[in-house]
Amino acid sequence: DIIDNHGLASDPDIYKSLWVVNPNNDSITLKCKKTEIDMLAGTEIVTCWQICPSTFDVAGANTPAFVSVGGVEMTETAGPNDTIKSFSAHYKPMNLDGCSMIKYEWYDENNLNTALASVNIRFIHSATGACSASINENIDYSFDIFPNPANKSINITLDDNINTNDNISLDIYDIIGKKVFTYDI
Repeated sequence: DIIDNHGLASDPDIYKSLWVVNPNNDSITLKCKKTEIDMLAGTEIVTCWQICPSTFDVAGANTPAFVSVGGVEMTETAGPNDTIKSFSAHYKPMNLDGCSMIKYEWYDENNLNTALASVNIRFIHSATGACSASINENIDYSFDIFPNPANKSINITLDDNINTNDNISLDIYDIIGKKVFTYDI
């Protein structure tokens, strides 16, 4: 599902609040994972899950990760047939005309391999209302990186499924999650 959330490039904050519903008869403790699908460079995002962090993340600065505050992954327990109303996504367009898309997934903290629910929020702050942020989950690229670990150089081989018309970029992160290299393929 994609939820479009409209605002202006001049808005200091465009946000979307969601209710998370537990339709089961058992309590469940949830974690939320945030993934930047298509972020406009220079914009900022923060996810509130019980607590709103005081600083926003700059687009492209984070790999997919569970929502955390001060390094602590946030969880929330939903009782039987309970509704949680403490989730919101905040986005700063930073006076840039365009749009961005972020994917949110909720997991049972006892099974972090399978998402229970997911939603894509597209923040549109374009003067024309047009948006090019999109998701294409039908493409499955495979690749090999070697040697691993590496000190000075790596080799990357891509499979034959890559279309030369596709917009593909390679982002490399260090062990602590800091982006150290970007290359447009």
